[in-house]
Amino acid sequence: MVGLVLFLPFFGGAPKARAQVASSSGEGPPALASAPPSIRPHAGGGWVDAHAIVRLHAGASAADLPVDEARVLSATWGLVRVRAHGLDGEALAARLGAHPAVLDASPDLLFERRRSQFAVPPNDPRYGGQWYLDRLALEDAWRVEQGSEDVGIVIVDNGCEMDHPDLAGRFVGGIDVVGGDDDPTFVPGEAGNEHGTACAG
Repeated sequence: MVGLVLFLPFFGGAPKARAQVASSSGEGPPALASAPPSIRPHAGGGWVDAHAIVRLHAGASAADLPVDEARVLSATWGLVRVRAHGLDGEALAARLGAHPAVLDASPDLLFERRRSQFAVPPNDPRYGGQWYLDRLALEDAWRVEQGSEDVGIVIVDNGCEMDHPDLAGRFVGGIDVVGGDDDPTFVPGEAGNEHGTACAG
């Protein structure tokens, strides 16, 4: 078995953030069914509205927060979406970041939904056999973002078919942590050796 660590450009596509995604047809803020009190561009991209997301310290509760509205997104991770009248999401995140119950806070940004630049579902003749793509809801993700070759991802898996038509020329490097070398090629004939290729592609 080959222990694989691959570095390759990200081209699978995924939403940019957990942030809200709203449709838009122009250069201004996204069109919303119910516009929040204020929407303004965020310096890092997207738009700021009236909400922030905080991560609570263990043992802390949403009831500890000085906000008008709080909705728990994940009790396991202590994630809460909050709103306080009179503050936008960025100002609220800055204020709550110093609160003793809060581990960290950030504005809940909105991003514009753009039409896909390629067909969804794709025209891959073997697409129907890749059941895991549907389970990961990748078609929904592809309708928002198709990735960028400027972004790299790391695959930690077994070996990979380095000359696969979908992957050849996209690998930045690799490490075989079992064999102790930099050749992440799979071992031919070994059960399960296709898994690294499937995850990379």
